[in-house]
Amino acid sequence: MKTLIFKTAFFLLVAIFVIQISCKKNSSNSPKHTIGENFEGGTIIYLLQDGDLGYDANVQHGLIVSKDDLGFGLWGCKGTGLAGADSKSVGDGAKNTTEILAGCSTAGIAAKLCSDYSVTEGNVVYDDWYLPSANELDIIYTNKASITINTTNYWSSTEAGVNYAWSTNFSSGASNSALKDEIYRVRAIRSF
Repeated sequence: MKTLIFKTAFFLLVAIFVIQISCKKNSSNSPKHTIGENFEGGTIIYLLQDGDLGYDANVQHGLIVSKDDLGFGLWGCKGTGLAGADSKSVGDGAKNTTEILAGCSTAGIAAKLCSDYSVTEGNVVYDDWYLPSANELDIIYTNKASITINTTNYWSSTEAGVNYAWSTNFSSGASNSALKDEIYRVRAIRSF
């Protein structure tokens, strides 16, 4: 009887050990995304790092850029300051876009082009696109080798004053404040 109990206990311990190893192995093999990877309607352009808004050491998150430009647009509402649309930070493009749309009804603006954009892949609709903040746009410039993009000015969602907003020149990488009624290219991003 003691032998049977010992064998049963030994078998249970071995089973628990095997299950624990299996769980650890599966968690360490979770998919790791890479910059330039096609994913959820676009191309991964950035993977969040410690210190970024939304960073989670246990779950990989990042930014996806649309595969194509959405056309040209103006930033809009020259002469009007939009409270809350002035953040340059990574993770704030969506907030800036929401603030622009709430305070600026000008037709054809860059923020509206992004918020109206949607992509369907494999019966999944991705419709949560937004105009990147100034720092998010600079990340796109830094990683532009992983996508096809023009070498001209692109709008960010970051306001630089009543008459100005931030843009980035994709030929030189220079970020500048530009008049809100300038017509620049528009590229959308979304978070995952």
